[in-house]
Amino acid sequence: MPVYSITNQQPGSKEKGEQRTLTEHASKRLQSEQTKGLLLGLPYRFAIWREGECIWLHEEGWEVFMLPCEALKSLHIMAYHPRWELQITLLYSEESAAFSTISLKNQSHEIRELRFLIHLPDQAGAAPELSFVSPSQQVVLQYSREAVHLVGARFFQQAAPQVSVGIKDDIWEGESGKLAISPLSKTSGECMILMPLVMTGYEEACGQLWNLEAESEEGVWASYQQQIVANSYCKEKTLDH
Repeated sequence: MPVYSITNQQPGSKEKGEQRTLTEHASKRLQSEQTKGLLLGLPYRFAIWREGECIWLHEEGWEVFMLPCEALKSLHIMAYHPRWELQITLLYSEESAAFSTISLKNQSHEIRELRFLIHLPDQAGAAPELSFVSPSQQVVLQYSREAVHLVGARFFQQAAPQVSVGIKDDIWEGESGKLAISPLSKTSGECMILMPLVMTGYEEACGQLWNLEAESEEGVWASYQQQIVANSYCKEKTLDH
């Protein structure tokens, strides 16, 4: 007795499906490249170093997309690296550029040993007259005639970061993943923050990046202490739940 195969597939539907898939992939790639352009408009650059390879979020290898965000003048960006199975989520507010929220998730069951990098390039206008690293707090203080800036970052429940000031190409070695010890600069406002992370399978690390401004050193330290207290409260509430 013959066996008949019944299908609703119309002639040419396979080709149409393949064409639709190609179109969707092209659309996603275009969205990713456009979002990477938005990343380059931020005052910071972000990267992951792993096993001798450093890839910045605006470079090839990351898939970067905008996420819905209710807050006005804010960017909510998700980046995913398929080969590393790592996901980064960034929330940046143009109105409150003093801090940004960062989330890093290991989407694999394997342990990931990596380094999260933040680079603050020279900003438009005059460079600060002096930039130096506070050895006790591992943050950068930048002094100019008008104000004092404090740049720092922390991941909750993680080791303290390494911080250096100076031109990126002079202080960062991408192949070895090492950040040179450079605590003082009178010629550049650039700085870099390196955070070593050891993440178990499906672990998520959350933290914040600060760029605080005040008229005096006392004022910027007071703002920083407020952020630390707020982060400690958020950490306790997160652990309670």
